Amino acid sequence: MNNFGKTFLLLGPESGEKSVFIKNLKAAVMKDKPSEMEVSKYYPFETGMSSVVSSIRNGSLFSDCKWVEIAQVDGVKREEAAILGEYIKNPSPDTVLILTSDLLARDIAKPIVSAVPKDRTKIFWELFESQKQSWVRGYFSRNGIRPEDGVVELILELVENNTEHLKKECEKLVLFLNGESILTSEEVEKYIYHSREENVFTLFDRIASGDLGSTLEVFRKISLSGDTNPVQLVSGLLWQFRRVLELGILVEQHISFDEACRNLRISGKRLQNIYRQAIGNYNIVEMERIVAMTADLDGELRNGRAEIHTHMMDMYFYHLIVGKGQKKSRTDYRL
Repeated sequence: MNNFGKTFLLLGPESGEKSVFIKNLKAAVMKDKPSEMEVSKYYPFETGMSSVVSSIRNGSLFSDCKWVEIAQVDGVKREEAAILGEYIKNPSPDTVLILTSDLLARDIAKPIVSAVPKDRTKIFWELFESQKQSWVRGYFSRNGIRPEDGVVELILELVENNTEHLKKECEKLVLFLNGESILTSEEVEKYIYHSREENVFTLFDRIASGDLGSTLEVFRKISLSGDTNPVQLVSGLLWQFRRVLELGILVEQHISFDEACRNLRISGKRLQNIYRQAIGNYNIVEMERIVAMTADLDGELRNGRAEIHTHMMDMYFYHLIVGKGQKKSRTDYRL
């Protein structure tokens, strides 16, 4: 089936399956048009929709067909969404347009969502925990590696929960093992901190220590990498803060720290030390405030303007580490 003149809206957090879908679709498109295809990718925070649509409608000097992707389409400003929506209703016949977002339809401007036919809107949901475990075990099995008990669970705690990131980290672990056939939790911890690629987990490490300066430094590195947007980051932090709260409650009930970690399946000495530090720096009341504040920020980021997200995150880290979850009002994140 010829896909030119069509727009696809690909949503949801499972970026690995989404990437596979895009790769297969592009291969099918190339069969339709075996000649050279012009490929472009845009981000709403870099290029306005008027410029994007104008570029799509202008003919190419070097090819007779175009493949255009607009990533993080949830960042399209409300006043520009109508421009993109009108294009989708009357598309260029020589162009395939791919719109992607880690969020859902409710987070995308209505003129865009309503213009894309339902049969070309696809949601890539995060895998269930059992599916992720099977995916990791299968990957290592195909590479002749046997993970020890608890290792798969540890990897799932340390790596963002989508198959794209899991594949990337598992590939690196295979190289890191350098021919060894057994993977231990100590090797996973050594690899994670040996690679020093900043992510939501290394960010949480800084927050647990209560160091505002290094927290902001890690956040800047993550932001510059472009791999994780603030909504994803806050979602990952919220998950970890809830775990710290659960752990703190168990310890307050006179359950030993080691037993509480076993109950919550927090494995690996380094990870346990980070959680130990967190419950030492934040008491139950403070952690309850932090969980509520983080959930509140999640909503603020989804509804706020993308250009002030960095400011909102900076204020959030200040209230989290210095204020231990206290802030004056719901508008403290806004300019």
